Amino acid sequence: MSPRLESLLREYEQSHRHPVNRAIHKVCVPLILFHVLAMLDWVELARIDALGGRGLTLGHLTLIATLGWYLSLDRFLALLVGTFSLACLVAAVWVPVWAVCAIAVVAWALQLWGHSHWERSRPAFAREPVQLLVGPLFVFALLSGRWDQTAPGS
Repeated sequence: MSPRLESLLREYEQSHRHPVNRAIHKVCVPLILFHVLAMLDWVELARIDALGGRGLTLGHLTLIATLGWYLSLDRFLALLVGTFSLACLVAAVWVPVWAVCAIAVVAWALQLWGHSHWERSRPAFAREPVQLLVGPLFVFALLSGRWDQTAPGS
């Protein structure tokens, strides 16, 4: 894990100390990642026959760009988040628009409630927008055991 990622995770962790809020994030961050990629996948940029007639979408470009950044921070976590993100893009094709929107509303509402009720602080991205991209890394680092409550600096 790069020193830059450790610093970003410590910063993210400052707003995610309460166990209930962490549990909410373990469920809602992947749901938010799904809904964001699904919604970005609705924006077709170009039709490419090599993709089986499917278009190149903003979701594809977002996945490629964030995966590049994640790879610069940690290859293992980039592989985990990238694989999950790719699965999100594949699954999103079959999820109705209303369901994607419902997932977005519920996941964000729970996250914001977790911060207001349990942490009594604003989400990390309210101070530093890059933390929106750190959230998935944090959750997958927790789930994989690469980061825990006893991590240095926590």
